[in-house]
Amino acid sequence: MEPPRESPASVAAVAAAAMVVAVAAAAAEASAPRAPALDCRPRSRTALRVTGFHAVANRGGGTVSLVDPDAGAVVNDYELPGGGEPMTGSSTSWPVPSGGTVWTACDRANVTVVHDVTTHTRLATIPLPRAVARVGGVPHDTISNDRFGYVSYIKNADGAGYVGVYDLVEFSLRRLVKNAADPLIGLFADSDVVLAAQGGMVSTYTQGLRGEAPATLHTTQPSPHGVAVSTDGQHAYTSNFAGGGDDAIVTHRLGADGAADAPQRGCPPIHTSRPTPHSLSLTSDDRVLLVTHSGANSTAVGLWDVDDDGCVVAGWERLVETGNHPFGV
Repeated sequence: MEPPRESPASVAAVAAAAMVVAVAAAAAEASAPRAPALDCRPRSRTALRVTGFHAVANRGGGTVSLVDPDAGAVVNDYELPGGGEPMTGSSTSWPVPSGGTVWTACDRANVTVVHDVTTHTRLATIPLPRAVARVGGVPHDTISNDRFGYVSYIKNADGAGYVGVYDLVEFSLRRLVKNAADPLIGLFADSDVVLAAQGGMVSTYTQGLRGEAPATLHTTQPSPHGVAVSTDGQHAYTSNFAGGGDDAIVTHRLGADGAADAPQRGCPPIHTSRPTPHSLSLTSDDRVLLVTHSGANSTAVGLWDVDDDGCVVAGWERLVETGNHPFGV
């Protein structure tokens, strides 16, 4: 993750320009060259909510650590096929022979790979969308459910961020949405999709990122980055990437129409003991929030209790040692 940077356009200008980029030739995208061997260390979110474990992508070590939030410990390490530097990865219960998939963004190989979670069989290698390739972007964050897979793209020369929507049969691009710089993606099951963009915008979309503009914009949180959505679709949690651990986690109440309100009233400020809070993931009962802390010298993730009102409980941090540079989860 690069240090925080200003988007060339103001947040308001980016919000006004938010648009859906029509994709007419998905088949042409699928026919792009695919790399047989990937330079891909884990760098995306790999939240194995199906099994109850959360998979942390250790960018510096080329592994994924399976964390058991109940035990507060690493139970296994998973090396991605092809080695390299993984960014983020996400799992889903979409039915494959073994029961699930893992999506991993590989910013060095400029592809996103989808694996069978049990057999490690590679199901797909997804190239960059043409619009992203034209502006020099790279894949960054991934998440999926039983309807779509989502991949965000950053480092784009036009200063914007992009999020692609993919089907789960041919893994072809369905649509591409333009957003503020450096977006991460949050959803659970059929909840609305929440995009937290470090360019300064939290926005919500319906499933499949349909619509001409985000349902709601929230632009007062500094440096929003990681995002997790509760299983009941009522809360979204975003990390403050550039705060150095101050005001590190912000709770948003999601309205009935998916509106991402300003930070929920009554929630205490959360200060993490480690800097650079990056990616977030919730346990299936919404009672524990896992926070990765990226950085070359980082080796731990934090576990935080969540109260009945959806607020993160201040001072209840438990640290779990993982591999080097825990990035996505």
